[in-house]
Amino acid sequence: LDPANRWTEHYELCLELHIKAAEVGRTYCFHETLVLVKEILAHERCLKDKLQALLIKAYVLGGQYKLLEAIDTCMSALKELGIRLPSNPKTFHVLFEYAQTKRILKGRKAHDLLSLPRTSDEMQIEAIRFLNAASIFAWHVNLETVASFVFLRMMRLTLKNGLCKFSPFAFATFGMLL
Repeated sequence: LDPANRWTEHYELCLELHIKAAEVGRTYCFHETLVLVKEILAHERCLKDKLQALLIKAYVLGGQYKLLEAIDTCMSALKELGIRLPSNPKTFHVLFEYAQTKRILKGRKAHDLLSLPRTSDEMQIEAIRFLNAASIFAWHVNLETVASFVFLRMMRLTLKNGLCKFSPFAFATFGMLL
């Protein structure tokens, strides 16, 4: 593809090639993958495309053990999705999130949770995807308060918006917190 016009004349193909190359390289070609991500971010046309690049960037940073940068990347994506989180959650944030989650769960049984509808809102699924990644990075860097807060927010979003492929992780981490 001609570098001068590949993003304008062949956007979908160029995006797909860059995403696939970045996904392949994210575990071992960190520098090259970040160059691809930077190019995607320079040409992205919509939030969905930007989110794909940011998730790859977060995992590359995590793979380099730049876990705080990986968490920041996830938090940046969550802001783009309209999910506001405290930048440095404290114990009272966790307790408030726990109380909110327990309020939603009041009177529900385990089978009620399994009967929740599947969410069809792609942006909510993306939010939970980024929360999932942020929680893993936070856990590995021993930020238990941050991880706990994120675990609870994942659970609350699942209860509010419905099930997705990340819901089992939300349920498991909520059980772990209990």
